[in-house]
Amino acid sequence: MFAAFNQALKQLVQTGHLTVIDARGRQHVYGDGSGKPAGFKIVNRSAPMRILLDPDRYLGECYMDGDIELTCELLEPIEATGRSAFRDLDVALGLIERPSFQRPGPGL
Repeated sequence: MFAAFNQALKQLVQTGHLTVIDARGRQHVYGDGSGKPAGFKIVNRSAPMRILLDPDRYLGECYMDGDIELTCELLEPIEATGRSAFRDLDVALGLIERPSFQRPGPGL
């Protein structure tokens, strides 16, 4: 389950320094090493797959349930990955198409 999560983070985190410790205790480092180090530890092996399926919902839920533990300040992973990286995770993986937004027509 971690392989798809690992591949997604490799694609998403190009700059910064994000360290993820998987459920087996292995350390994975993403980014170019610039900026403040950020990271988290995966406690529950199902957490990466849930985050991949619906990052907007499950990233925070996994944190609140104790399925992932931050190894830094709360906002550092967001800064390391970019504010919209997790929101766009499903798009990056090709699971859905990027939504196109249209301006409301007259009378809306």
